[in-house]
Amino acid sequence: MSIAYYVLRKDIPADCAYDVCDDIGYETEYSRGVRLDVTYLYDDDIQAKYPELYADWLDGKTAGEVAKTLHSVILRARAKEFRDYQPLHGNEHKWLDRDDRMRRLNIMLNGLSRLVMVCTNHPDWRIVAES
Repeated sequence: MSIAYYVLRKDIPADCAYDVCDDIGYETEYSRGVRLDVTYLYDDDIQAKYPELYADWLDGKTAGEVAKTLHSVILRARAKEFRDYQPLHGNEHKWLDRDDRMRRLNIMLNGLSRLVMVCTNHPDWRIVAES
């Protein structure tokens, strides 16, 4: 399942987020908000260990709060969850997926890393989640 995150100025109502936000990568210096989608892995174990990765925690926070917290949580999740990955023979840049769950977790963490990047660029904006 995918969740759309809108990082937008505080003066813009949440119900207008879809209309005023530009897709990530297409924003300009005049953008009033940025929209990006994150594909989620809904796993009870992961959600219990890292509740900050999920929309319930992120929704309504300022981008500055999210940038501070989410970056360290992503790093912690990558270190703990991917410690069993083994490099493929002869290629140090690719990793062997142990199972589909790890691949989907990696996709989710990459999407959230993009959210951290947007939040870092606009720390005074706020986050609205829409599923």
